[in-house]
Order: sequence, then structure tokens, then C-alpha cells
Amino acid sequence: MPHPKCINPLVDELVQSLSAEGRETFEERAGVIEFDGGTRRELAEALALLDLLKRHPAALLDVDVFSITQDQVTQFLVCHRGRMTAERLRSVGYEVVKEVELSTVLLGHFNGLAMLSHPWAHKA
Repeated sequence: MPHPKCINPLVDELVQSLSAEGRETFEERAGVIEFDGGTRRELAEALALLDLLKRHPAALLDVDVFSITQDQVTQFLVCHRGRMTAERLRSVGYEVVKEVELSTVLLGHFNGLAMLSHPWAHKA
């Protein structure tokens, strides 16, 4: 079922690019601000988006990041949003798969700096 459009077109455009989890967080927060806080819906949506971005700065990036483990070796897979799923990764033999925050991976595992390389690149 499609989500209702946000009142402000700019807020709506940004919210449309959120992941399903981000959209759920946004909707929940907007509802709390509107109903519990007695705030107009348009303002509640804007505040909910700001709150979401404060907590998850990479929420508008169109990427998913997975922590994947195989043979007790953990790696991180970064892909375009929706291109890969945890179920698919498990089906090809990864033992532990979980979605993680990009900033958490960069800071916690790579001291804030990581280089991406193409794992399937072939040398000519």
C-alpha cells in the first residue's frame, strides 16, 4: 500500500527516497509530533524528517550496507538500495547478515576512511 503524500512538496520528495525502515520511522515520529505535540501535520512532517536526518544522516543516501560473515570472516557489502537483500545473501552462503549504518561501519571498522573496490573485476 502506498504511503500518503506529505503536505510540503520538498518534504515529500525527500521522504519518498527513504528506505522502508526510514519511512516507517518518519511516519511514526510525524504522528507523535502531530498528535502528542498538538502540531500541525505539515510542521510535524518537517520536524520528523529533520529528527530522522539528525539520528541517521545517511538516510537519504540510496545505499544499503550489510555486515556479512562467512567462515568467521566479516566483510561489509555496500550496494544500491534494494539491489541486495539479507535473504539473498543468506541463500548464497553467508552465515550472518545484518543491515548496518554506513557511518557506524566507517568509524567503527575503518577509522573513518575506507576504499571500495569491485570484487568481481577481472584483470585484462
